[in-house]
Amino acid sequence: MNFKTLGLLSIAAITLWACKSKNKKDEPTADKQKPTIEILAPEANEEVLQNTPLDISAELTDNVELESYKVDIHYVRTGDTHKGTGDQEIEWEYKNEAQINAGLKTYDLKLSTTVPSNAKPGNYHLLIRAADAAGNENEAYIEFKVVLDTN
Repeated sequence: MNFKTLGLLSIAAITLWACKSKNKKDEPTADKQKPTIEILAPEANEEVLQNTPLDISAELTDNVELESYKVDIHYVRTGDTHKGTGDQEIEWEYKNEAQINAGLKTYDLKLSTTVPSNAKPGNYHLLIRAADAAGNENEAYIEFKVVLDTN
């Protein structure tokens, strides 16, 4: 093989390599879909007594892969003046967050806590945030009531 033929083959190979188009089907598509959250418990507007268990349940789903969740319960200021059963009433807060095992598209979130005996009666928000592996986030919330424990 002479240098002229080798040179032409090299140019042809470089040209083919440079002009090679990528097959768009082979490229991964970016995940732009947010996770979904369905709060199962407590129910919206449910009344929960002070000093009783509160079960939190939700179903988190994503089209590709879930990554983490955050749960936040906080008092909704409404000017309520009822007194709790404890010595000093508090605007109760609860927070919990965790990573979800890799590869999961659905996750059944189940947590349990106890409403403090001195939690201020009134409306509270339960807020759940979910994030997927691509960084998309979504949130859902419900409002429930903490009521005075008269026992």
